[in-house]
Parts: sequence; C-alpha cells; structure tokens
Amino acid sequence: MSIIQDREVWLDLRRQGITGTDVAKILGRSKWGKALDVYRDKLGLSGPPLMNSAMLHGIEAEPRIIEMYAKKNSATVVQVGHLIHKEESWIIGNPDGIVVNEKKEWIKGLEIKTGSNKRYWSSAYDAEVFIPEEYMWQCRWYMALTQLPQWDVAVLLRNEEYRQYEIFRDSALENKMLQECRYFWFENVCKRIEPQT
Repeated sequence: MSIIQDREVWLDLRRQGITGTDVAKILGRSKWGKALDVYRDKLGLSGPPLMNSAMLHGIEAEPRIIEMYAKKNSATVVQVGHLIHKEESWIIGNPDGIVVNEKKEWIKGLEIKTGSNKRYWSSAYDAEVFIPEEYMWQCRWYMALTQLPQWDVAVLLRNEEYRQYEIFRDSALENKMLQECRYFWFENVCKRIEPQT
C-alpha cells in the first residue's frame, strides 16, 4: 500500500468516531480548531488536513523519542494501531505507544510530541507540572478508550531537550469529557446538525 493510500485509510478510520486529537476542539479548549471543524471533518465536508513541516518532523522524530523514553524508563513500548472501545464504538484512537510488562500486559500508555516553544511545557524546576491542554485531553481520551490508569507524554523540544510527564486517570474529568463528546457525536455528527461553535 502506498503512503497516500495508507493516509486515506487512516483518514477514513478517523471519521468513524471521535479520536484523541478531536477532543480539545469539541470541548472548546484547542488553539488549533473548534467543534465545527471536527464536525465538517467527520462528514467529509472539509479537505484532508495538509501536512506541514512541523507535522512531518513529528512523524519522523517519533521512533527516536520512543527509543529515548524506553531507554530512560527501562520500558518496553509496543504499537497497537487503531483501537475501538469495546462497548462504545464511536470512541476510537491511535495511540503512539503502549508500555507493557514482562507478560506483555498493557500497563500504561505513551504519547509522543515534539515542540519548539518550551514555555508551554513545565521543566523539572517548575513548581507546577503542565503540558499543552490539547495533549492532556488527548491522553485522557486514550485512558477512557483503553481503561489504563496512566498515560505518559514524552516530548523532544527544539530537537534537543527531552522531557516526560505523567497523567493519571481522573473520573470526574473523564465523565465530563465523555458526556460532551457523546452529545457532539450523536446529536451533531449523527444527526448532521452543525454545532454552534
């Protein structure tokens, strides 16, 4: 299969439900888009997203960052591809990695990022731990999808500084997120009614 065909298959799979990268837009918490953009994408009303240089860099850097994470944490990371929730098929995702134990059991998830602006990411010297909000919601979505209790984020900033973060499952935030995304999927996308935002 060619890269173009692979991308077309990937885009088609993404339209079959809500993915981690959709969540912050649906919740009105993203600087990269809003619920209306997700709605149009799910119904095929907008063109495919264009690959910019930052996206290409992220794709190319991902294996290297996974390797850095695995080495730093003495961890085994596997890739699992496209996942569908076992009870709610509209909850979907394609996590960057899953950390497994010696028995190959899933223990936590892994999200890989690159970035050029360090001020959006806390350092070891900051009193408060923070990552860009879009990524926090993406990880919370994957925890709901997989039922895993933790999601780690490994980021390479300016192609030189490696940092990693831990996000733990929070039932209150998760329930609110699922409620709003469920409404969006069934009341907007399925009924073809544009969201107001």
